[in-house]
Amino acid sequence: MVRAFAASLGDDNLLVQRGTLDLLITSLRLEGSALHSASPADRTLLVRAATGVVLRRDLSLNRRLFAWVLGSDEHPEKQKEYFNKHAKALLVDTLRDEMFEPSTEYAATRPFKIYVSLLDKWEIGAPLTDVLIYDSLRAIKQALEEGRDGGEDVSLHPLQPEILLILE
Repeated sequence: MVRAFAASLGDDNLLVQRGTLDLLITSLRLEGSALHSASPADRTLLVRAATGVVLRRDLSLNRRLFAWVLGSDEHPEKQKEYFNKHAKALLVDTLRDEMFEPSTEYAATRPFKIYVSLLDKWEIGAPLTDVLIYDSLRAIKQALEEGRDGGEDVSLHPLQPEILLILE
């Protein structure tokens, strides 16, 4: 079931993604037993697919994703509590894994773009930054040292190698 949700979140049709996120909010909540009984690999797959919707830059998709990871309560403090309890560890682990070991299915810059997009929502961005900022910089350093092609999105000016030294 979790893999079916992940597959439908990868669909190119905006309406399919929107409907899937609505189902996640109502039927496959992060604190629910259905998601907890899924394997860690399946949970990671679902989070990877769900967070990928932010790359479409569609407000309706982002709003639904944020509702899924922040819970249904409207109070910011309750949302932060829900996020920290149910979503933060899963998001951090998924993004960290993708940063250091990018999949060949998509661009190596994908997890960084997702991370930057999640910064738009302070209830998500602030806790993620507390945990991920150093890891994201180390992952960029590692990618540059290994010569992985980040395209024009990730590059280092040849006259500024001290950036790599700072990250050591």
